Amino acid sequence: MLIVYFTQKQRIGLSISSKFKITNYFNCGIKYVPSFYTLNTNEFRYGHFLFLDIAINFEIRTKRRK
Repeated sequence: MLIVYFTQKQRIGLSISSKFKITNYFNCGIKYVPSFYTLNTNEFRYGHFLFLDIAINFEIRTKRRK
């Protein structure tokens, strides 16, 4: 049995991100989001999220080349 419990918190903090272009079609990025204050509980608590992003870009051509 799988029990899923969701909570929602609103926090105030910073966002720092960086993206690296590896090729014309492939990007890799990282985002660091530390938070210092939680609005729901009015507490100063430190927390952070770390996101790793991979983006694949490609063209869709609508017209044929001659």
